[in-house]
Amino acid sequence: MKLGVNTATTNYAPYATVHEKIATYIQKNYDCGHDIAKSIHTGQLVDLDAEKPTRAIATFRRIMTVAMILPSPFPQVNSLIWM
Repeated sequence: MKLGVNTATTNYAPYATVHEKIATYIQKNYDCGHDIAKSIHTGQLVDLDAEKPTRAIATFRRIMTVAMILPSPFPQVNSLIWM
């Protein structure tokens, strides 16, 4: 990974360049690298516990609403629902 200027008189890279290259490298090559790169950019740890998925429990009303909206491939099923 080339980081910066390398001439006869200078052999260094600016901090911002090194910071960006390391964050980009981690984001591309590591699992969940986008979270790590976000932490590097902001300087704060990303709270991974905040984004937990929640499941909605199916109720009879919700199931019947979906059944009435979606057409059934079987005509007799549609007629039973509307009875």
